Amino acid sequence: MKYLCVLSLIALVVDCTMAQTTLECAEWQYLPHYINPNPVIQDTVITNPPENDPPAPPESGETRGIFWVHGLGGDVYGWNRANSATRLGASDFPARDVITATKGMTYGVNSLIDAGLNLEEAIFDERPSFEAAGVEDHLQNYVIAHSQGGLVSRMADKHYDILDTRTFGGIVTFGTPHGGAQIINSRNSGYIEQLAAEGCKAIGSAELLSALGQNVSPFIFNVVSNGGLQLVNGACDLSSALLPHTLFSELNTPITDDYFVGAEELGNLNAHGNPNVQKVAMHGVEYTEGEDPINPKQLMFRTFSSRAPNTPAAFMADDDDELVDLANEATTRYLERHVYHLDRAMYFTFRGGLFGFRANKHFKLAEVFGNA
Repeated sequence: MKYLCVLSLIALVVDCTMAQTTLECAEWQYLPHYINPNPVIQDTVITNPPENDPPAPPESGETRGIFWVHGLGGDVYGWNRANSATRLGASDFPARDVITATKGMTYGVNSLIDAGLNLEEAIFDERPSFEAAGVEDHLQNYVIAHSQGGLVSRMADKHYDILDTRTFGGIVTFGTPHGGAQIINSRNSGYIEQLAAEGCKAIGSAELLSALGQNVSPFIFNVVSNGGLQLVNGACDLSSALLPHTLFSELNTPITDDYFVGAEELGNLNAHGNPNVQKVAMHGVEYTEGEDPINPKQLMFRTFSSRAPNTPAAFMADDDDELVDLANEATTRYLERHVYHLDRAMYFTFRGGLFGFRANKHFKLAEVFGNA
């Protein structure tokens, strides 16, 4: 039950966590919560490299340095697998002549300005080890950052205007909300608590009435079901204020106050220009080839691991499929039960008479499973 409640919230918030995108879904799945009802759609050209034609390493023999920076709620281990593949090579991906830094690349939960200072100092401290490994030109080093770490890296870059000698000359960001993270605005407006309450009520009502319908007569079901729904609603209203602070506790750290849409400090950062620093921003959602496009496996699911030992922090990349599969199975089950009960409701309606109690029961079950 607790997993289903969590997954309901994840399914609704999946596309609005760190970007301003529209959550699209079939009408029968659930009521969409639009963050941006008029998104700007840009054409993207997707090219696939020829098979067995891996990218070649740079021709220069010069060693370059990479600083791997984690995102919100992550830690210094967040980029370990990508880091290892870059240094050691992987399938169809030759090793690069680089030195990398991960363990010192963190910045705490301070304000955006202080986090940038922390990261800038951590990067500067890597200069001796990079030079010992053969790095001659520090302007050839670059940062690879995920999510909120991209903003912190840009703030570190801004600090170089008045602080230490520059240690990198490029920034690559993945999934960074450069224009602000709409979910922080939703947090400030109380929408996350509202979403938690709605998700709890939808899932809880379906589970409770399903169990009730299997164990009592249609007449008793119709008599007591409304009381059961009121019980669920009351419990969800009570717990909804607590759930976001536990499930999304990272959203309440001090640094997040600086990157909601319209935040003053974020605006100051975006007004800062530095044409001498190369910049690349990437954002994407993970799909599996051949997957059902109506119900894809979204990247957001993978930021929560079902593994108890050494569970990665929230908002840290994860290749665990268990919660993905559980969410998709739950969605499929609710849809099937919705269709089944709707069919039974129509059947008993046509029969009339005392079968009306059975029809009402199935109509109510169809409704709660549709909401779920």
